[in-house]
Amino acid sequence: MSQQVTPLSMQAKSAATNGTDPPATNRVPSSTGSPEERYVARWREGWSYGASQRCLDEHATTIFDEHTLYIQPLFNAVSGERGMRELFEGIFALIPDLRAELDHWAVNESVALIEFTLTGTIGGKPIRVRGVDRMKLDGDKLVLRETYFDPLPLLIALLTRPRAWPRALRNMRVHPLPRLRPSRTPRASNRKMSEQS
Repeated sequence: MSQQVTPLSMQAKSAATNGTDPPATNRVPSSTGSPEERYVARWREGWSYGASQRCLDEHATTIFDEHTLYIQPLFNAVSGERGMRELFEGIFALIPDLRAELDHWAVNESVALIEFTLTGTIGGKPIRVRGVDRMKLDGDKLVLRETYFDPLPLLIALLTRPRAWPRALRNMRVHPLPRLRPSRTPRASNRKMSEQS
């Protein structure tokens, strides 16, 4: 079953010329197109295997080097193949049936944008999250991947499904909160002054 996908740039041009919403399906990225388009095709191919070792193996072939950086909500940033594998093994343990569907895509010089929908189950109940990957590329190799999505639905799903808590605690590495310095309020200064008198 092959899903046709419209590049974002084509959708915008189509909508601007005829004043209607662009069609949701039109063209699948080509494995023989530009380097950026080949990357999108490999992204789609990797996710076609779902939450599996084969998915990770496919994505590992797109990594430029050990400095390739992965940034995403809820999890620490990681780099290189080892970091990518550890990150996704944790996510796959939390959502064992995770799948990503390519919704729309656009490429430009050394950049690929992918709109996707994640589906799976947490604690036996379904989840659905829409997001965007922004990839900086060197040819068809990944240098930087930043993922954007609203983490609130995922957090609510985790909090309302106690069955998922043990896996979440083992596998989620939440971004650390910045340390805040104690504020120097006027009261604190006044107290010090009154103690000195």
